[in-house]
Amino acid sequence: MSIAVLLSDKPPPRNQGVECHVETAPLDQLRNLGDTGHRIVILGDDAMLHLDPAVALSLMHRHSIEVWLSPHSISARILIPWIQAGFETVVHPEDIDMRLRLIKRENQRPRLPLSSWLPQVDQLEEPMLRAVRLNEQLDHPYSVSEWARRLAWSRHKLWRACQATFGETPREITWRYVEAVVRWARTHKWREEQIAELIGYSDASAIAHAFRRRGKRIPRRGKPRSFGTAPPDA
Repeated sequence: MSIAVLLSDKPPPRNQGVECHVETAPLDQLRNLGDTGHRIVILGDDAMLHLDPAVALSLMHRHSIEVWLSPHSISARILIPWIQAGFETVVHPEDIDMRLRLIKRENQRPRLPLSSWLPQVDQLEEPMLRAVRLNEQLDHPYSVSEWARRLAWSRHKLWRACQATFGETPREITWRYVEAVVRWARTHKWREEQIAELIGYSDASAIAHAFRRRGKRIPRRGKPRSFGTAPPDA
């Protein structure tokens, strides 16, 4: 089953990738959405024009469904009451498919024990514990820039924290996680294209190139490298 439903009496644009990620339901199905199993309800222009925000909010809370507003051509006069009612996630129609792909990837990526890729996990304290867990949630877990941005830290602050805690650079820490995820996926017999998508690469050749640039082979099965053994630099 798809994870989202677009509530609309109009067919969605083709570039939303609805054949993979989104189903469509007519507006009069609003009260039945809690029985469909969908995690996300997307409200397009016609939904925001014809539905009552208060009624929609009550139903969404009752069924614990996430709601995205996806305006295309409606005016701010129509959109603002929905935001004021408590619907804060606004996604442009052309970005829906990308957002859902990221959610799908996050759901598939394993939550590995920190000890499987950070042997000094017992020494972790806040805020570094939160920082490391956040790294696992990145769209591109190999990206130091994305990691620092999601933490609202400067790259220099992140570098100091990693050096003080692990004696390694942020790049070395991110690649520890990437290697662990790839090893996990290989153990579970994932295809190369699936592994690439799992960690944010466009295709199998891109991830192979990334490892080659670091003088590494793509990890197979086996134990993670010992702590203090430096990976290739970025």
